[in-house]
Amino acid sequence: DALRIAVSTPLSLEIHFSENLDIATAENSENYSLDFGYGNPVMAVLNDDDASIVEIVYADTLIYGERMILGIQNVSDLSGNALIYSSLDFAYYKAERYDVIINEIMADPSPPQSLPEYEYLELYNTTDLPLDLSGWTLIIGSAEKELRGLQIVPYGYLIIGKDEATNEFLPFGDYYGLESFSLLNSGQSIVLTNKEQEIIHSLRYDERWYGDDEKSDGGWSLEQINPYNPCMMADNWGASGNIRGGSPGNVNSLLDELYIVPSIKNVCAQDSVRIRLEFNQAIHNSIVLHPEYFSIDHNAGEPQAILPEDPYFSSFTIYPSEPLYKSIIYELSCYAEISNCIGDVEYLSEEVSFGVPEKPSPEDIIINEILFNPFPGGVDYIELYNRSQKPINLKGFSLASVSNHAIAYSDTLIHSLDVSCNVLLPGEYVLLCKDFYKVDDYYSCPEENTVIEMTGFPSYGNESGCVILFDDAQNILDAFCYHEDMHYPLFNFVEGVSLERIHYDRPSSDATNWHSASQMSGFGTPGYQNSQFSLISDISSKISISPKVFTPGVDGVRDNISIQYKLDTPGCLATMLIFNSSGQLVRHLVNNELLGTEGSYSWDGIKDDRQKALAGMYIIFIELIDLNGKVDRYKETLVIAP
Repeated sequence: DALRIAVSTPLSLEIHFSENLDIATAENSENYSLDFGYGNPVMAVLNDDDASIVEIVYADTLIYGERMILGIQNVSDLSGNALIYSSLDFAYYKAERYDVIINEIMADPSPPQSLPEYEYLELYNTTDLPLDLSGWTLIIGSAEKELRGLQIVPYGYLIIGKDEATNEFLPFGDYYGLESFSLLNSGQSIVLTNKEQEIIHSLRYDERWYGDDEKSDGGWSLEQINPYNPCMMADNWGASGNIRGGSPGNVNSLLDELYIVPSIKNVCAQDSVRIRLEFNQAIHNSIVLHPEYFSIDHNAGEPQAILPEDPYFSSFTIYPSEPLYKSIIYELSCYAEISNCIGDVEYLSEEVSFGVPEKPSPEDIIINEILFNPFPGGVDYIELYNRSQKPINLKGFSLASVSNHAIAYSDTLIHSLDVSCNVLLPGEYVLLCKDFYKVDDYYSCPEENTVIEMTGFPSYGNESGCVILFDDAQNILDAFCYHEDMHYPLFNFVEGVSLERIHYDRPSSDATNWHSASQMSGFGTPGYQNSQFSLISDISSKISISPKVFTPGVDGVRDNISIQYKLDTPGCLATMLIFNSSGQLVRHLVNNELLGTEGSYSWDGIKDDRQKALAGMYIIFIELIDLNGKVDRYKETLVIAP
């Protein structure tokens, strides 16, 4: 049998047969006929080293990029068995990037649905030409697998897996077995290169691509949604919807004409001479020829170069013409036609702020919100806020949990934020979670570029625990110990309700600085200003209370009062009591606590018996005792409105 054709030169073809051939019939040019008017070759030569290969030569160059058919007849093996007639199609064509794509991944086949319990990859030919994959390389992690004697038909599929699984997969279509073949369940890079070692397709899949916790546990493949636009990477993949668990050798169950417009996902200055630019998808490699597409304000001008940072062409390093300065917030602008990885052109009009990162000090980045008891099917999250005036790179940062309200390393579970470059600018928020979509299902969330999905996320108890934020040197930047009793006590439930910091300049340890997120906000504000945020005003007197009229609750409108103080000397002891209009003590807010020179406390309208105070007039009594024993007393009136 004639097995396949390989184009050896623009004038010649190599025909591979299933066994050694009779030289007389093999070298008879009249036994071969090519369409498009080429007819018989001028020469046919049996290979000296392998008598199952014949090379035929034509006088004219083969047509490039055209599907051609070679007819073969009367060629005999060494026993005189003649091939009556056979035809093979081929193309004189060098495959380009994305002509063949990785289309399906079965990384965790156990427990199986109804497919063979083996890992596999599926390749798909996106062209109308038969493509010769001989000499191509499949790189899985660090393991390189050479593909030999392979062709893939137009718009055809090729399943690749272990040799031992060949018979089980043959009913599903063309199969190529490797002696060794192994895929990680998550975080595996796969690169397909041609014989010139040029990348045809590359990706790095992740278990979060499934978008389904049950299916990510095993037995289901990852399928590409739109095989003709592989640029979209993670957004273009999902767990198979086929009841078998996958669609090897066939049209993917998720097939759809998905299209996402290219945009800038993140801009991050690594230092004064390198800016990391990340797109939401793979971009055409021609972008490296056009640094003029970008400009930087504050007289930094046009970059001198832009180079790819990964083999997927989704992130790049921009080199500014001059070193950038610290303490300046720059803006990177792009007003240009940008091509995605397959050459579709879109006009980008974007401006993104960034700054050269500086080393953080304690409480520059603070814990601003925590959801520790999520809705069923939801996940915990932590929100951070940059309260400093410095851009701060979160690279190397880690988040930790402590279960027993005592911050001790022996009881601390630490997980890295898993970012290579993510600079938080002054006044910016970032949401930390394991699965953004499971947060977005329940809350109004910001754009994904303000979200960090962590591969490992600390476990926070539903009743109590501690959150710790470490910098890249394992210094504690902020820590907060919570308890469910810190929630608004009149709630019938606290499941799915976050605790929000009232003001970022007040300490995490101040229990009155935390309040349940408002009902109007959906019980959480992940990644943006808290619903219970309250400004600290500049005050001229020692004691200031605002607002004087408030409506305690969780509607996000004047839920708390703020009691601010500003003292001439440190070391004062404070007591703060709240009485109703009948003179009855309803809340012992502060009991003989040591104050700094300035700060604030909050009251949420809850009495000592954890009941809501009735509408009416109240008196706040404040007593301050300084180091010399001098006593100052203050009385302020406030009103709880109906």
